[in-house]
Amino acid sequence: MPRLRAAADPLETARRLAGCLREHGGCVETPYDGRRAAAEDGDGLYLELSTRTAYGLELARLLAAELGHRLALPEDRVADIELAVHEGLINGLVHGNLGISAPSPRSPEQFSAYCRRVERALSADGEGGRRRIAVAARWDAEALEVAVRDQGAGYEPDRRPIHMDDSRTLGQGLTLIAALTRGMTVSGHGRTLTMRFSR
Repeated sequence: MPRLRAAADPLETARRLAGCLREHGGCVETPYDGRRAAAEDGDGLYLELSTRTAYGLELARLLAAELGHRLALPEDRVADIELAVHEGLINGLVHGNLGISAPSPRSPEQFSAYCRRVERALSADGEGGRRRIAVAARWDAEALEVAVRDQGAGYEPDRRPIHMDDSRTLGQGLTLIAALTRGMTVSGHGRTLTMRFSR
């Protein structure tokens, strides 16, 4: 599958994203029809792809560029959105849909083995690569909300405060998301991550 790269022009990025989604079985809905969002009013868009397709795209970069263009966001806000959405997508794609957890001891060899497990799971004809990942973005004059929903086994979210653990190099995604957003919620038995950003 070809890798899709973000263009310097946000409109070209959006055209590339829409074309790639059509080609690979995803969908883009805009204006947002509201059926797939937690919020009831405002503007938005919805993307849904297979795990295999979404993993091969620079989806967070493309989505952040499109949102930055549509909402006239400053570059630093677009960068925060891109990084937070990237972390949310990795959680949903790898840990959710593929069911692969990050290695506990963080040696280079274990990280390489982890990467090989992900690649094998994506290249196999298993259920994980066919599971869908959905990204819904909604906004109004005050805020932007981005939700990532996977079809994995789920988990019961930990209710303890999220904090950075300097001894770990992996498994810090939710901590990073919490630092980059105005707030986040894990719901649906751990299958939906909703991130809120100020406009």
